[in-house]
Amino acid sequence: MDKRNKAKRISKHNIWDRSSNTKPKHNDRDIENGLYYNEHKDEWVKRASRKVIKSNSDIRIYNFSVFDLEDIRRTFGKVKVERVGAFLSLVYERSFVEGYNVDEWKGVYLSTDELKMLLGKDWNKIIIKLTNRGVIDFNKKSSKYRGDRNLRYFKLGEFFIEDMQIEYDRVEIKDARFEKSLLQYFKKGNDERIGILKSVERTLDRCNLVIEDIDSLINSLFEQRLAKDLIDLESDYVGKKQKDSILTKTVDIYKFEKEYKRDLKRLYNLLVHVIQKAVIEEKRGLYRISKDAFGGRLYHLFSNVPKEFRKRITIDGEELVEVDITASQPSFLCLLFAKGEVLGSIGSIIKKYKNAEYVRIAKEYKMDVYKYMAVKLKGREYENDPITRANMKKVFFQLIFGNPKDKVGVYKRKELCDNLFGQDFYMFLSEVAKLDLSKGFSSDHKNLSFMLQTIESKYLNFVMAEMGNMSFLPMHDSVVVKKSDAKAVKKLFKKMIFEHELKEILLIS
Repeated sequence: MDKRNKAKRISKHNIWDRSSNTKPKHNDRDIENGLYYNEHKDEWVKRASRKVIKSNSDIRIYNFSVFDLEDIRRTFGKVKVERVGAFLSLVYERSFVEGYNVDEWKGVYLSTDELKMLLGKDWNKIIIKLTNRGVIDFNKKSSKYRGDRNLRYFKLGEFFIEDMQIEYDRVEIKDARFEKSLLQYFKKGNDERIGILKSVERTLDRCNLVIEDIDSLINSLFEQRLAKDLIDLESDYVGKKQKDSILTKTVDIYKFEKEYKRDLKRLYNLLVHVIQKAVIEEKRGLYRISKDAFGGRLYHLFSNVPKEFRKRITIDGEELVEVDITASQPSFLCLLFAKGEVLGSIGSIIKKYKNAEYVRIAKEYKMDVYKYMAVKLKGREYENDPITRANMKKVFFQLIFGNPKDKVGVYKRKELCDNLFGQDFYMFLSEVAKLDLSKGFSSDHKNLSFMLQTIESKYLNFVMAEMGNMSFLPMHDSVVVKKSDAKAVKKLFKKMIFEHELKEILLIS
């Protein structure tokens, strides 16, 4: 019997003939030597592979112009191309979704189990190689909730970000088993969502974001940012460290502008890309919906985006409005003093330092303490100046959330507190910062931040739990809803305020 005919008869796999001048496919059998082509390893082997290679997939990884898939193959071999590519793609996408910050990149936390799923058992060797090549930056940080625990954070290396184009190829995943693992990875986090978290997920499924004048909007955002930075440089309430940081960026103003605008454009492109993903498990996995263990705040895809971006989001094609608590942190602090909202170890401190002066001022200014501060520190002509108000907000946050031992700009914290809100105010801050709440915070001066965020989450949860089938997105001290639902949502806020006897303290804007 002819050798070629015999091979065709007994083989369960496609026969490949070198003379055909075609590229072999996965598990094709060479008619001459009987070897099988393993596309996953890009080599001929004695036995057919059990691995399934797909001709197409809806899950795609980025083929970055810097350290592309061919670079990965040369460094780690073809068997790791899709795994390393998926890891870099995930770090890139998640760094925008959960870690975007105009001042710094926080990096993306990945557990050991996640690294094993993505990269394999030899994940540690791969991470070291990627770090040595400058492809990623990798470091360990202490948990902000448990100072004794180190967490791994990853971000793409500086040269990677500098040279990478905004647009790049996206390549389909071919390894069926790895694709299945990725789907299970995304789906696991999605399946664990219940209650309010599930409601947020369903809302995000129906969201869209289209900014036709994105370049013009980004130009405007940069001008606003630069104006605020220049005011901070002149402010006596901004510390040397922050001023040095501003000066470092603005020494080369053109570079600062280029990087600022570049990052915002990439953020926008990434948000649109997530919204348009074809695989629902992957899409929902990148929503990054979570409840912060620190104070119970909810986070999701749009939590860290500029407010001007949020204004362009639609749900089912409808415009949105934001219903929020006026000056939420000053309001919750007033609630703490006036109602003794948080008791336990802090109860005796509240009784000792009643802070009647702060409560009086907050109520007089209808909780807009930032406006009061602008008048007190800058003069009556700055009462309604939006940039000054924004800077006073920053000063207020420094006062209540910073270390009581540190100065605020050139001023001693105690003198500034006494001048603004009376002597009880600093004494209260100082005493609270000494408490041991047994929460494992890296610094005890985080106590007050924890308390206020906990109060904030408590009351917002009351509102969200009663929203039924309405679509909504929580934004720290507010909820974003369809314009048609705004009136009903405001009624729910007012109901919460009435039932908890919070009139004159919590006001809705």
